[in-house]
Amino acid sequence: MKRLFLYLFLLVLICGCGQQLNALIKLNSEQESQQRFVESQRKKFVVLINDIQQGELERGLTTKQIIRLYGEPVLIKELESQREFLYRDPLDFFASPKAYLYFDQQDILVDFKIKLPESPSLRAEKL
Repeated sequence: MKRLFLYLFLLVLICGCGQQLNALIKLNSEQESQQRFVESQRKKFVVLINDIQQGELERGLTTKQIIRLYGEPVLIKELESQREFLYRDPLDFFASPKAYLYFDQQDILVDFKIKLPESPSLRAEKL
């Protein structure tokens, strides 16, 4: 009888821990997936900045082509006669450059610029 009770107790304990263990495994898998996504976005951002600085980004590309090359922008803003895509480093919000891409009403790239980060002392003065 004691053995039966012990086996039942161990069975209940293992089953209860199994669900929690599965939850931890899923959480770890999701975190790894998020890390891969962030690294992918970061690499595409670096490529975009390099392409702009080296004069390799060409006007005339469509929004779909830009997204295929550089990923989804962080922000899309509708302006009066243009659409603005904002790209920046996915983790380093303040100390990285920002890339602004401007598209006309036909979703064709018409202009772009890079805004370099402010120095920390200038940011502190504005506060």
